[in-house]
Amino acid sequence: MDRWEEIFKLQAAQQESFGMGPQELSPVARSEVANHLCLGLYEEAAELARTAVRFKRHLLRTPPVDHSEVVEEAADVVKYVVAIAQLHGIDAESLFSAILRKTDVVKDRAEGEQLELTRDSRIILVDLDGCVADLGPLETLTDGRPIEEKERIKKDFRRRGGFRDLPVVEGAQEGLAELRRNGYRIAFVTARPYRQHKRLYADTVEWLRMNDIEYELLLFQRDKAEALVDYIFPARPICFIEDREKHALEIIATGTHVLLLDRKMDGPVRVSDGPLITRVWNWEGILNWVESQGERNEPRTESDVGNVDEESA
Repeated sequence: MDRWEEIFKLQAAQQESFGMGPQELSPVARSEVANHLCLGLYEEAAELARTAVRFKRHLLRTPPVDHSEVVEEAADVVKYVVAIAQLHGIDAESLFSAILRKTDVVKDRAEGEQLELTRDSRIILVDLDGCVADLGPLETLTDGRPIEEKERIKKDFRRRGGFRDLPVVEGAQEGLAELRRNGYRIAFVTARPYRQHKRLYADTVEWLRMNDIEYELLLFQRDKAEALVDYIFPARPICFIEDREKHALEIIATGTHVLLLDRKMDGPVRVSDGPLITRVWNWEGILNWVESQGERNEPRTESDVGNVDEESA
């Protein structure tokens, strides 16, 4: 970290010597400097790419890469990145923390992409907010507010990392751990708008890690039925644990059983239990339902299929 802080100090001194220190700039001048730095970063990144990759298809012999040139171009890129960060008041510690968080995101995505699901995979899908993460603190902030103010509060909550401080729904951590001990894979499917708020992915991964919640797959998708089709099938999930009736109706259209978690137990019921919807009140109810499935949750072997065919005959 000492070297990282030294880089920040050197770059800050250089920017000030050019009369481009953040404290010296008006809003208009700051915008102009930001434009200058971004264009410079683009040029240096392109030069780094040309230096690091010497391969050309029409050449019979690929020239060697000069590592000393790569180092020089990489240093230019880092200097521009640091200058842009400083222009917006970002210090060394904040940028270093963001890099660590981004590394966790890339690791999570890579592990998710390597997950192989088959028709016999014993997987349970789980919504995060309301089922695992308790949105009580956010609901308290927005309760009774006009719609416009609610949206502003939610946006600020996401921007400042409020999801990292949410409590865990009672019984969720223990329930998920038990499901994994019993051989089930856990896939979280959340409608959190991380494309609008880039930090939401890292905040979510960090929250799960801080609360010792293990899983195999994390998906950000507003249309949860679409997530099933795109990322889960041909596996046939044991169930999808969801707390919103709207999403439950979308999910059962794929033939997936929904455990509709109704923790309040006092609101209006618009969706009744049916062949593919079972209303549960807590994580104890979820575990009881999964356990009640018995042998139906066990993957079938070829010998099992043979026995069934003989019995049918």
